[in-house]
Amino acid sequence: MKRKRITRKHLIVGLVSLGLILAGGLYTWSSITVWRNYESRLLTEQKTYASLKDQALKGETPASRLQAVQKLDDKLMRRNELCSLHPLYGWQAVVVPAIRDGVQRCKDKVRQLDAIAKPLGILRSYLDTEAKIRSIMTTLAPNEAFTEKNWKEKGLARIEQAKRALDELRTNEQSGELKRKALSLIATTEKAWQALITANDAKDKNAYLAASDQVVKSYADFSALADASDEILQKQVQAVTNAAAKL
Repeated sequence: MKRKRITRKHLIVGLVSLGLILAGGLYTWSSITVWRNYESRLLTEQKTYASLKDQALKGETPASRLQAVQKLDDKLMRRNELCSLHPLYGWQAVVVPAIRDGVQRCKDKVRQLDAIAKPLGILRSYLDTEAKIRSIMTTLAPNEAFTEKNWKEKGLARIEQAKRALDELRTNEQSGELKRKALSLIATTEKAWQALITANDAKDKNAYLAASDQVVKSYADFSALADASDEILQKQVQAVTNAAAKL
């Protein structure tokens, strides 16, 4: 029996067919890998969100809490990228039910994240401003004993600097409440210093002793700022907690 001769045309057709088979196999393999990675990435991101959420709401220190809130807020700003698909494989989500359902679950999760984004953004803004206010207030603490020679420098001058720094500080509704409390405490301290200096200049012993006590008390009253901050913070954390409960 006479064998058929393999022509150049047959060889080209065969190679093309083999190439298509190999390409199809590689595409199928890469598709499976892509979707496995997609699901794995979603699980990893979900764990990261949960971990950051816990740190943000239960941070042991203001600094650690603020850091966790910042990280979580940054991730939330990119939440729409969570379900992004490469165009080469994205079309499969339209025709393959299992893949379509997986993508839909991802989009549902992103919509849940939408609910926490706003209160968390408010909490981040508050914590950031609260840290600045706390830093400004610490500049009022004396690093040496008060004496008649340094009253104006260590007392009144620092108060004026703190007032200017607070006045320049931009706030929202929540941090604005804390700023007003800080300014009120500073105003009371400033008034006490002025009374002390006036009494000292007038050599009025009774007024001097009363003003001196008021200066000491006004600095002690700064602790009320921490209480006010805690009260405001609890409200903001509760708002985030309520939203996070749905995640």
